[in-house]
Amino acid sequence: MAFFLNSNLRIPHLRFLPTQFLDIKNRSSYIKSKASLKQGGESHPSRSKEIETLQNLSERFVVERLKTIDAQVRAHEQAHMAALNGYARGAPQYTHIMGPDGRLYATGGNIDVDLRPIPGNPQATIRKARILRRAAYGPMQPSGPDMRIAAAAYRLEMEARR
Repeated sequence: MAFFLNSNLRIPHLRFLPTQFLDIKNRSSYIKSKASLKQGGESHPSRSKEIETLQNLSERFVVERLKTIDAQVRAHEQAHMAALNGYARGAPQYTHIMGPDGRLYATGGNIDVDLRPIPGNPQATIRKARILRRAAYGPMQPSGPDMRIAAAAYRLEMEARR
């Protein structure tokens, strides 16, 4: 049976990003001012520069936030890997999102963990369960799936004690 240590970090701060500037081409005021420029109407070069500046600032803000989230997710998964002592069934797998700069940033991750008892050796199973529990609680902010792994490891330990 395989379980995953998962760190899908909640990203509530992304909903507060200044997204109104990310897709500025769909804004009616921008389209109207662009159309008036094409028709030889009143020109607004400073307005279009303002819009470009706001768009660049918002993209930079998004990229910086995604870099921070990526670093947090990777550190979280590495904390699990360091504590697993060989009970991981592979390397961490990450969920990615593409940033406005075209790069991929990790927003979540998981590690496949072996939660099977060690046949014929309850003491080794107890040691394994304790290691798995420590690995699940290892990061500073264990996620919900991390807590489920810790609970499953505790059950594994209790079954081995019988």
